[in-house]
Amino acid sequence: MAASPGQTAKKALRTARSAKRLATRALNATGTTGGSGSPGTPGGAGSAGAQGPPGPQGPAGKDGTNGTNGTNGTNGTNGFGTLQMVRHQCTDNANGTQTSCQVDCPPGLFASGGGVVGEGAFVDHQQVNGSRPNPNNDAPTGWTGFVNNEAGGTNTTITVYVVCVNATNTGFTAADRSADVADGPGGGK
Repeated sequence: MAASPGQTAKKALRTARSAKRLATRALNATGTTGGSGSPGTPGGAGSAGAQGPPGPQGPAGKDGTNGTNGTNGTNGTNGFGTLQMVRHQCTDNANGTQTSCQVDCPPGLFASGGGVVGEGAFVDHQQVNGSRPNPNNDAPTGWTGFVNNEAGGTNTTITVYVVCVNATNTGFTAADRSADVADGPGGGK
């Protein structure tokens, strides 16, 4: 018996559905794995990362070796070592005269200061006229004093003192002090 057109249409619809399912399965089926592709080009460098926290402090280092000693300095000059005062009396300062009296340091010592004084019963008639190192043009080794004994007095005694010291470096420098004297008290300026 021959199929009716409605049956034929149903069968065709079933066949079409079946073919669609087979086609969908064929599309969804996994194919064979293809070969490896060639490598891609390398990417650019990435940006720098943030700085990490500081690490812990390391252990202390070993002590270094001692340096070499420096050279010794030169010896200084000897300082003040001897101080001695010497005095001398002159007893011939006659009435109405000026007399000088001198005292010297022991050999090897130099005068660092000195003075003179008039002595006797009529000291009010005596005036010191000068007091200076001796010699007055080189390193001094003594002292000289000048005393006036005015008229009306008697013969008197003069005592000169010198302070003596040792010195390794001595010398003499003459300075013109005439301007200082003119500008000083009573100098007129």
